[in-house]
Amino acid sequence: DDEDFIATGLTIGTHAITFIVQDNDGDWSEWDNTTVLVIYPNTPPVGTLDSIEPLPAGKGDEVTFNGTGSDSDGTVVAYLWESSIDGELSTEANFSSNNLSLGHHTITFRVQDNDGDWSSYSDYDTLWIYAVPVAIAGQDSTGTPGVPLQFSGAATDEDGTIAKYEWDFDGDGVFEWSSTENGL
Repeated sequence: DDEDFIATGLTIGTHAITFIVQDNDGDWSEWDNTTVLVIYPNTPPVGTLDSIEPLPAGKGDEVTFNGTGSDSDGTVVAYLWESSIDGELSTEANFSSNNLSLGHHTITFRVQDNDGDWSSYSDYDTLWIYAVPVAIAGQDSTGTPGVPLQFSGAATDEDGTIAKYEWDFDGDGVFEWSSTENGL
């Protein structure tokens, strides 16, 4: 009565399977044949994010990315670096870039094996690309001893605000004027 059953323990390869039935009068059917191909299930590859340097990095700095991949039952055939801000960064195992956007990036590294499977998203790192503020001291000017000179400084910061303005009038590293309000 059992025409369905589960077979375990078949070895990898092609198996010719035959099937026959007997009725209640004791008569047997003709043999029917089928072929079963047992394949070894693919083990996904493993991508390893080896390094991102420097961490953090200033806007425009060259950042170097290094990764490796392995596949226990095949070969690694493709690489993929992605940023949560900039999207796809590269399809090389190792590369450098100096045009990353400002912000806190989550960088993922994945590899693909020769069976078409990709490694998981589990290997990632964070990368902060920051902008340094730019001081604008103003135009050169000429003065006369004893006559006051007006200094008018400004600044920009792409990823924040200016918190302090300071002037050093004699180049000794000691600031003679400081303000959290403005550069005047």
